[in-house]
Amino acid sequence: MRKGLLTFLFIMFFIIFGALYVLFFRGTTQDINFLSIESVKLSDHSIKINANNPNSGMKISGIDSYIKDKTVYLKIRGAIANQSSKSINEKNISIDGNFKNVTKVVLQGSKNQSKIIWRN
Repeated sequence: MRKGLLTFLFIMFFIIFGALYVLFFRGTTQDINFLSIESVKLSDHSIKINANNPNSGMKISGIDSYIKDKTVYLKIRGAIANQSSKSINEKNISIDGNFKNVTKVVLQGSKNQSKIIWRN
């Protein structure tokens, strides 16, 4: 009986810890309208996005990116804003990488959403 209770408490601790980690630190993939994108500039070595975050309760916790068929795909992760974590600056987002042959930048969101934000 006692071993079962300890196992249950151990499992519940990790479920709660995992949920808090995702909500406050790592973040979840946001909707494509999470940011109000004003401009996108692409060079051979970086992508610069000038955007505003109209949702002050959320912060950008990270950006996942990959290149496929001369297209850069970006997924923005958002987390609940709190005092102990820092946000990526929404005004000037910079993504470094080798973007020499890129012809398109696509923002992907939750629920299989996508929007072209830059095209050559």
